[in-house]
Amino acid sequence: MLDAQGETHAVRAAHAEDRIALWHEVEPGFWVGNTPGRFLGSVEFDHTGYIARDQAGVRVGKYSDAIEARIAVSERHIEPGS
Repeated sequence: MLDAQGETHAVRAAHAEDRIALWHEVEPGFWVGNTPGRFLGSVEFDHTGYIARDQAGVRVGKYSDAIEARIAVSERHIEPGS
């Protein structure tokens, strides 16, 4: 996420069991997510929406909102007790 000065910041999304996924916009319109020691996947914007992919690059879905796409990737990978 870019702030007014153009700096990149991590976006946090809380999930089951108080696990935290950190999302970083590494290029405009391209985010990668991780938890400590685990790569979750990515979200990429194209002109039709936000394409979510899991840690293996398998498409999770297409979403109209970046947050919805990041949550879909996170919830696919972060399970209670994992």
